[in-house]
Amino acid sequence: MKVIIQSLSALAFFISVAWAWAEFTYEPLIVTIGSAIAFIGVLFRGKTKTTTYGREDASLFYGEIAKDYDARNTQFLKESHINTVKHLKKAIDQLDSASVLDLGGGTGINVAAHFFNRSNVTWNYVDASSEMKTAFEKNVEMADFKHTTKRSDLNNFLNTCDEKFDAIVVSFVLTSLPYPFDLKKVSSLLKPNGSLIIADIEPEYTAKFPEYKVKVGEEYHSLLVSPVNALDLIEKGLNANLELKFCQSIKKNDGQRYAYVVHLTKQFV
Repeated sequence: MKVIIQSLSALAFFISVAWAWAEFTYEPLIVTIGSAIAFIGVLFRGKTKTTTYGREDASLFYGEIAKDYDARNTQFLKESHINTVKHLKKAIDQLDSASVLDLGGGTGINVAAHFFNRSNVTWNYVDASSEMKTAFEKNVEMADFKHTTKRSDLNNFLNTCDEKFDAIVVSFVLTSLPYPFDLKKVSSLLKPNGSLIIADIEPEYTAKFPEYKVKVGEEYHSLLVSPVNALDLIEKGLNANLELKFCQSIKKNDGQRYAYVVHLTKQFV
């Protein structure tokens, strides 16, 4: 409809120009000016402002979209989250008490919420966005599990943390990071037989859609993401004393690879 209106406005403008050219009198000149104003107004009306963020400003981007973050969950994103939760449950189900580190946990709705009623779980949440952290804290107000929250750049957190965890989950975070994910450091934070579960967008999908674009109100916010290959993560994990337990690609209906879930475990030394 917008294209049709723009086309009609353009047609009216050019007809008025032709009329003014043929009869250079007061009346067609006024019509031409009016048509020009209308055409320009239609052309620019509805153009939405877009703010673009580099990965070094990812926390600002996620802060802007925090309130709308969960409204955009697609079928395939939900499938990725379900697989992440399934493997996280397998990792801790046999434990009397479990300590989970959630790196870049967002609002908590997609992964943490599946453990809200587990009183034997301690959920350790880290995110660089204060708005995401606030959303998570609001969502866990009635949860039964114990939890801690920290706002921190993930690299800074990893370099200062000396606690050990039964499981570490990194769900749709790595493509937003402005630096390589330190799997060696992450491995050092796992208890023996602990699990690392990573979910993220397939590199070919990221290459096709290099911007993560979200509309908030009347404005778009766009994050420039970077591909992260699951095979590279697995190779680095193996070099960091981790063992591959599971790797799955989530595909869209047309067969296009959309996301992956990787489950690695800490080997006994």
